[in-house]
Amino acid sequence: LYFIAPPMSEKTIVADLPEMTAADCSRFEKEGGIWGKQYAVRRQQVQAMALTAGATVVGGALFARVVRRNTWLVVAGTFPIFGISGLALGNVVGVSLYPSVAENKETTMMRRTWWAKECAKHWDMSQIEGGMWKAKYPHVAIPTN
Repeated sequence: LYFIAPPMSEKTIVADLPEMTAADCSRFEKEGGIWGKQYAVRRQQVQAMALTAGATVVGGALFARVVRRNTWLVVAGTFPIFGISGLALGNVVGVSLYPSVAENKETTMMRRTWWAKECAKHWDMSQIEGGMWKAKYPHVAIPTN
């Protein structure tokens, strides 16, 4: 993530932020306002899409093998077709079941901004190396989950 200082400043700081963990993502869902809610909604949309895609692949394979009595080679050849169709159908199902409350591009930007602010709470000049901010993880120890 690159963070650029306001235009009135002549300096640009490049930030190398640590990865967000699952605990950090759930914190963003709670503390991130409308964008945190959209992050949770998008996760539900993707889960619905994956479930629909998986069901479509399994159903299509069973149809090709049991009803049509095709060979296993033909069944294997249908996986990409049913998979892509299932993803498209799953996207429609996910968005229908879990309507968006904000735009995903805005949510991504705000999640990164929130994470940069969390990391900046514990920054000092010792983290600057050659004009680059090598941010430390904002908590005492990196979670292992």
